[in-house]
Amino acid sequence: MELSLVRSLMDKEFYDDHRGAKCPDRLFSKDVRKIKQAIDTAMDRYERTITPDEIEALFMSNNPTLTTAQKGAYSSLFNQIKRKPNGQRHSTRGAV
Repeated sequence: MELSLVRSLMDKEFYDDHRGAKCPDRLFSKDVRKIKQAIDTAMDRYERTITPDEIEALFMSNNPTLTTAQKGAYSSLFNQIKRKPNGQRHSTRGAV
């Protein structure tokens, strides 16, 4: 569930409606909290809807001291975030 919420927070409108006290960092586990904080940074910086790939790239570039094991664990989390609830990959292709 927390990964679904993280994915939803990547949408600018949803983020604006749920930021701050409505969606505090303490709702998330330690590792997912770090991803949520990367979303906060991206929303402040870009002020638009962001993709899971963009968050992953921003997160990895802002955390250059992660060990190989930590990078693998976060990559696994990002892969889960990229998936839709029915198991399909999140894609904007064909969106109207």
